[in-house]
Amino acid sequence: MKRSFYIKLIISFAIFAFIFYKFEINFNKLLDVFHEYWYIAITLFFPLFINQVIVNNRWRILLKTVGISEKTWTLIKLNNVSAFIGLILPSSQGYDAIRIYKIEKKYPNNRGIGSTVIIERIIGLVCLCIIGIIASFFIDIIQVKFLIYVFSLILSGILFLIFNNWCFKVINSFFSKRKRFKKFFEYISTLHKAVYSFPLKKNLIPTIFLIFLLQINNTIIVYLLFKATGSNIPFVYHLVSMPIINIISMIPITIGGIGIRDGAFVFMYSLIGIPKEIIVGVSILNYVIVTLIPAGIGGVFYLKESISKK
Repeated sequence: MKRSFYIKLIISFAIFAFIFYKFEINFNKLLDVFHEYWYIAITLFFPLFINQVIVNNRWRILLKTVGISEKTWTLIKLNNVSAFIGLILPSSQGYDAIRIYKIEKKYPNNRGIGSTVIIERIIGLVCLCIIGIIASFFIDIIQVKFLIYVFSLILSGILFLIFNNWCFKVINSFFSKRKRFKKFFEYISTLHKAVYSFPLKKNLIPTIFLIFLLQINNTIIVYLLFKATGSNIPFVYHLVSMPIINIISMIPITIGGIGIRDGAFVFMYSLIGIPKEIIVGVSILNYVIVTLIPAGIGGVFYLKESISKK
């Protein structure tokens, strides 16, 4: 566990260093790319207030669908603490594993309740691809169109494997025979059954609405951060770029998606001629606003809980 963590940490910083070396990015220029600070001030309302309401109500609706009535404040603490602990996990969505663990631990008699997190993530990915595909009709950059279509096809294949019982049984029977993976795949099998039998039609419309709203909000944050640098990029380009960046940053090869996310930002926005210092500056500040602020709130909750237990 420790060895794999350090390997991913090294990869994270190696990619980050490569970006700075390859594109000759100047640290001093990074500090000077932002001029209109009131745009940045507006973005702070999203992670502190708006996104908190959306994220926690989205999960509360899914939990209610399977018979769990949870208070919004409890979910706010659980989500933010998971974001804090998840900072050390690979992938930008590593905190989902913490959320699954915590909700399963809180409701041990409801085995497979973690499926609500997986359903939420699946709907989120589908929404991302839909937003990207629709936005791609309004741009003429072939590389961007190609990427969003490829990612959509890959996602379709993954969903087919998840929801196709025969495929899952073949994979599960292969790994369950290995003692090392037996317990893990026993739980995965339970989780799969819960996902497969999830009453998705119940409360589907409000869930999709909230997930779409969250994706749009996160795109608005990036739009405002580029505006703070004086870059006037059409909003539709952000709508097609951010799904690609978010999907790439989910690849679990670096801690918290560090490095790989920034590389994706540089690739996508350099296609329209945005200077590298501006792109990396926006990428880093976006990570601080979208990820580190909720994680910081979670760190306060985590510290308070630890002190209370002691």
